[in-house]
Amino acid sequence: MNKKNLKKQAIKKSKTSPIQLTDKEKDLIVEKRFQQLLKSPRLQKESSRQKVIKAYELAKEAHKNQVRKGGLKLPYISHPIAVALIISDEMGFGSTTIAAALLHDVVEDTEYTLEDLEASFGKEIASIVDGLTKITNVPGKGKTAQAATFQKLILKMSQDRRVAFLKIADRLHNLRTMADMSINSIMIKTAEALEIYAPLAFKLGLVKIRKEIEDICFKLREPGEYRRMESIVNHNTKRLGHDTRKFTEELSDMMQKNNYEYYIEPVRKSLFRLRNDMKKKKLSFDQIVNFQSERIIFKQRNDLTISQQCFDIYCMVSEKYKVRPDSLRDWVTNARSNGFQALVFEIFFNGYWKEIQVMTEAMNEIAQRGFAKNHENLHMRNIQTWVNATEKAISHNTLSNNELIDLISPEVTEIIVITPIGELISLSKNSTVLDFAFKVHTKLGLRFLSAEVNKKIVKPDYVLQNGDMVKIIDSDNAKPDISWLQYLTNTSNRIKLKEHLASKRNKKITVGKEIFKEIEQKYSLDLKDIDEIINELALKDKDELFYKLGTKSIIENDIKKLFKQNNNIFNVIKIKKPSQNEKTKKIILSDKKQPYVIRNLQDLFLAKCCNPIPGDESMIHINKNYEATIHKRSCQRAKKLNSSDGKNTRAAKWELTNQENVIATIEFRGLDRKGLLADILKITHDDLKINMNKLNITAEENTINGLIKFWISDTKVLDIVIKRISKLKGITEVRRK
Repeated sequence: MNKKNLKKQAIKKSKTSPIQLTDKEKDLIVEKRFQQLLKSPRLQKESSRQKVIKAYELAKEAHKNQVRKGGLKLPYISHPIAVALIISDEMGFGSTTIAAALLHDVVEDTEYTLEDLEASFGKEIASIVDGLTKITNVPGKGKTAQAATFQKLILKMSQDRRVAFLKIADRLHNLRTMADMSINSIMIKTAEALEIYAPLAFKLGLVKIRKEIEDICFKLREPGEYRRMESIVNHNTKRLGHDTRKFTEELSDMMQKNNYEYYIEPVRKSLFRLRNDMKKKKLSFDQIVNFQSERIIFKQRNDLTISQQCFDIYCMVSEKYKVRPDSLRDWVTNARSNGFQALVFEIFFNGYWKEIQVMTEAMNEIAQRGFAKNHENLHMRNIQTWVNATEKAISHNTLSNNELIDLISPEVTEIIVITPIGELISLSKNSTVLDFAFKVHTKLGLRFLSAEVNKKIVKPDYVLQNGDMVKIIDSDNAKPDISWLQYLTNTSNRIKLKEHLASKRNKKITVGKEIFKEIEQKYSLDLKDIDEIINELALKDKDELFYKLGTKSIIENDIKKLFKQNNNIFNVIKIKKPSQNEKTKKIILSDKKQPYVIRNLQDLFLAKCCNPIPGDESMIHINKNYEATIHKRSCQRAKKLNSSDGKNTRAAKWELTNQENVIATIEFRGLDRKGLLADILKITHDDLKINMNKLNITAEENTINGLIKFWISDTKVLDIVIKRISKLKGITEVRRK
């Protein structure tokens, strides 16, 4: 073999094989990273440095026989150092939190105990480490270890918010180094990150970190979709860069003329959020106004207030460019719950609507790094209020795993509404007037009768918009019931209503028990008879039987009809049980590291929430009855199952042994013309031989909107259908629903 071929082979091998380092080289890397940590501006005091060095030495000794999985196989201590660097350099914490970061895995992964840490470093550091330790033995029925660990995180956050920052830093580094983990671990960890840690980072003001978490998870969970979005952005990168340069040049003379020191910084949202916006709002890339916002960052002057300076710049910009009506949002006077402050509006620029953000240098710092450096800030107190409310709600053991995950996932999109007396109330987006009532006070929610929004009477399911003025009409005659749950979008509010209904229900159950005692004695019933009564009446359990007796929706005569007398013994009419042949085959998930291979669709359910088809990036979930459901990885329900019940989920890959068709749906829109429908049918029926399940078309003022459901074998065929229809004359958009 010649030298040229040898060189090619060596290059190829280096790309596929991990770099092999000696133990000495690995130790040098670790030591170099620790010395980098000691250079932190937060560790310039000798006492601070010594605290961190002491923590490092203990952690290094505790983890001495452990190796970090994947990558360079560095000593495990490299992970705590990396977390400490994030805490120091990216979040701005001091020596105590840095020391806790170095020690955060000591109790969970080694022989050291919390008592050992408390003896060496004090109660404060030991308490922070305790908040970061996973729960493995779960008390109570039905709660997963994941859900219990998240619950513990919130409880510890109520005592010390640094626990949350450390947990985010820990997960961020794990995500940065997760590519070598098994696909099933990736599914679980990324779902947890998207459901819990990304929203929590946003709540804490760590916007830059939130963006990185989202994009890493997106890339790992849905590599195909990630590459597609990356390609769209790369295709538009030149134009986006030109926009920033042109906007900077055009604004320069005005800003200098008015004595403003400033610079313009383009700020992009994550590819994950870009994909979600395009999908949910059914928009093209060009229609997303805030993928890249232009941020005008100015140095604060002494002759005007901050608000006056922001509006002064707004006026200058609006004189030169057309401002989109109703796009102005004043987050300077009323900061968002995560501390973000800016004057935000949209202008027509270079043929597109573009978002502009005006803020001071200090506001920009907060927008990027949050409030980690200032624990007593007003917005940190807002965080504490949220944590306290969440802690109170999760103290009830009746929450399901999904309710718990929903509850501790902070809302990331919010609106501001106004009370009749001018008080501003922050709510999550899509909140109803009933949500508003419960947010003001639980008693007001339970007394809800009606509501006025902008002086118009509305129903309880009315969805509030930013700036609405809301007045609640309450009454002693209000009768909250289970139907109200459909009007509440906020999990915390739903829990409040459920608690109230449960309290009322318990009173009725007590009454029902007394009624049943009389029936029991009268007919000499035994335990077997009671079970059969519950089955025959299609009730869930004894409590439901007692409740219905207490509310008189079941009476004694209903029970009497179930019996026939036979030698003074009452026997309940038996219910036919399904035979073994009628039962669905049980699906067992065995290998924790490998994806579940879908070879046929027998005994599998395709989730209706996301309608997966063969070829989709998918996952599988097994419920307590061993029934298996396939979801798309992008599905919100899939992420919740990964994060709340990860041990019963696996990544899935399609390797069907026989072609099996499933239903897929596409939507299209365009300009109406003669022969368009015939052209579509030619593609689907004549050319591709696809059987149609449903066709729905509406035409209005020369425009057409259509929906087609058809039987299809996989995503490759679906892509061909979409591509062919999109090329038809008059069609402006085709998308999978």
